Amino acid sequence: MFDALAEIKLGQIRFSLDFNTEENIVEITVHEGKDIPAADISGFSDPYVKVLLKPAGKKEYKTKTKKSTLSPSYEETFFMKNVTYANFTTSTLTLKVYDHNRFGPHELLGEANIPINDIDLSKGKITEWRIIMPEFKSEVGKFGKDFKLGHICIGLGYAPNTSVLAIFVLSCYKIKAVDESGSSDPYVTFFLIQDGRKVKKRKTTVKLRTLNPSFNESFAFEVNFEKIEETSLMFVLADYDKGQPGEPIGQTIIGPLGQGLGIKHWEQVRRSPGKPICYWHMLKPVPVAE
Repeated sequence: MFDALAEIKLGQIRFSLDFNTEENIVEITVHEGKDIPAADISGFSDPYVKVLLKPAGKKEYKTKTKKSTLSPSYEETFFMKNVTYANFTTSTLTLKVYDHNRFGPHELLGEANIPINDIDLSKGKITEWRIIMPEFKSEVGKFGKDFKLGHICIGLGYAPNTSVLAIFVLSCYKIKAVDESGSSDPYVTFFLIQDGRKVKKRKTTVKLRTLNPSFNESFAFEVNFEKIEETSLMFVLADYDKGQPGEPIGQTIIGPLGQGLGIKHWEQVRRSPGKPICYWHMLKPVPVAE
């Protein structure tokens, strides 16, 4: 089994989070980053992190800038006061990593969005690594109409020297509600397609009661270099029903069998050996089998 994260690495940020229920104070510590994308010609970045807790937090916080590094160490702690438990548990923690530019706009290198209700704080403070992904940008208007099924963020990278194709199923945004409760229990199944046939299959874990699931799961396939041009990946988002087949919500195809951004994403992966490429893809209807 290949370790996709060891072979092809996405940027990550390590943070701690705690909530003081007696004083209604949120404590957030930004510890460090690793494998941060290089923004400068030198092959490094000057990264800093913006910290937001929405809608509970009323203020945006920012770490100091670290010069010429892809592995910044911060160890900075921020306190958000007067946050009720109800507001806290319905909020999302966002960590935005920027490259500081002295003479121009600062470049967003990636962000981690962490819904608080996805975190188990029953045992107190948690410390985690989270992958940073591109800022959400819909392909609607450029590659077709919006089917109102949601979007999925996928990262891909290919290392020709080891024949490793790394797949990162990162997150979804505003997916269609399937359950009567107005929510869904989503998971992603994806297929490696070669010569028009589905030859390999993988599946993420199920995320319960959410329309904005965060998966952050990595996988890898062995794909010979001679086969990479004719390889495609099909990602199907479905709603989990215990004891029943999952109900498809939408799909996207990346590779020569795809369209628009699906083709563009694959071509960029092929032209960037060893480098992870991430995009948000619009989910489209799953064809009904005849």
